[in-house]
Amino acid sequence: MRTLDRKTQEERSAETQGKLLDATISCLITNGYNSITTTKVSRIAKMSQGSIFKHYATKQDLVAAAIAKLYDQLIETYEFAIEFPPPESDKIKLCLTALWALFESPA
Repeated sequence: MRTLDRKTQEERSAETQGKLLDATISCLITNGYNSITTTKVSRIAKMSQGSIFKHYATKQDLVAAAIAKLYDQLIETYEFAIEFPPPESDKIKLCLTALWALFESPA
């Protein structure tokens, strides 16, 4: 029987990947693609470079996964913003305002 405080290997792996992707997204937003290095990502994630390559074969695979995660987050943010429009609101204006807010965000 699994103890309550011990995570499974799958949970630990997902947590590691999440930290690596978040660190990569941070690098992308802060410095842009050209300045991303696995050294910077591992330092921000507080993990070894080996942990990157255990989960992602190449830096490009890591960046692609980070962009996919960021895209999903942006879609989720947009959908949340337009999910419950106030009654009698201009739905087109609401959608455009929510979309514009995403374009103005650093992400």
